[in-house]
Amino acid sequence: MALPNIEDYDAILDRTCADVVGDTISYKAVGAAGYSDKQAHVDYRDGEVTLGSTEVIEQNVSIEIMKSDVPAKPTKAVRIQITKVPGAIFAPINVRTGSSGTHWVFELKGVAA
Repeated sequence: MALPNIEDYDAILDRTCADVVGDTISYKAVGAAGYSDKQAHVDYRDGEVTLGSTEVIEQNVSIEIMKSDVPAKPTKAVRIQITKVPGAIFAPINVRTGSSGTHWVFELKGVAA
C-alpha cells in the first residue's frame, strides 16, 4: 500500500487553514444580489513608494482565497469588503493563481460604492 503524500491532504488542509487562521471577508460576485462571507488569507502589508524626492507609504492589501470557495476567476466587477477597513469597498486587481494552484491571489483597489 502506497503511503499518502501531501497532495492527498490538500483539500482538507486548505479548508482547515482558511477556517482556523483565515480572515472573514465579504464577497459580492458579479450579478449577486448581496455579499456573502468567505474565509481568506488577507495580507495588510504596506511598503514605501518613492514619488520624486518624497517617499510615501502605500497600502497593498492582498487576498488569497480558495478556488473551491470562488470558482469563477474574480474580475474587476467583483466587490469586496474587509473587516480591518470598515466601510470601504474594493475590487480585485492583478488576479492570478497562487503557488499552490488551489487559490486565487489578488490585490485590492478601492472603488466607489
